[in-house]
Amino acid sequence: MSDTLVLAVTALLAFGVPGWGVWGIWHIARHSPTRQRALTHVLGVIAGTVLLGMVLPAVLMGALDPFWIWLGYAVLAVGAAAVLAWRWPALKSGKGSHPSLVITSCILLLVLAMAGIAVT
Repeated sequence: MSDTLVLAVTALLAFGVPGWGVWGIWHIARHSPTRQRALTHVLGVIAGTVLLGMVLPAVLMGALDPFWIWLGYAVLAVGAAAVLAWRWPALKSGKGSHPSLVITSCILLLVLAMAGIAVT
């Protein structure tokens, strides 16, 4: 059961993170989202990349070195952050509360805490 769960989570991440990342880069570069929404896209890509870095070695089980696969995802996350930094001055600051940014930030903190526990 747990192997099936790990494979399902990895498959969702393997297809979802690049899709979210490419869509986020395109959305930030071609449209004018608020700064908070653009930051939400980038934080989501980073959280997915970190989470994939934790489950990918378990799925590959020593058959392949997961570093090179994960590196592609990390490059995509860095690209999303670079596009955000490039477009930041042109993006408007949104007014009011932004629950998506808060939720994504909390998810990223949770994923980083899980990664820290997994490493130790």
